[in-house]
Amino acid sequence: MTYLSHVGVLLKDFGGHARLLTEQLKDASSSPARRLERPVCYLASAASNKKETARRIAEADQIKRGLICILTAVEPCLS
Repeated sequence: MTYLSHVGVLLKDFGGHARLLTEQLKDASSSPARRLERPVCYLASAASNKKETARRIAEADQIKRGLICILTAVEPCLS
């Protein structure tokens, strides 16, 4: 509530505000991958092995250092 008050967002407008911030964050965090032509991969399950996925992509693309990929997923949480 303190954050919403500080940024001038009414509670009834929180959903739209959160969606906008989410899109801005996703765009900003994936822009280095796009610039370097690295993949941005959505993992359909939070149980997916992220380390193995990145390892497989690095091996297939012969990446030894630097950005391999960006992995996105919906992580479960209790809120």
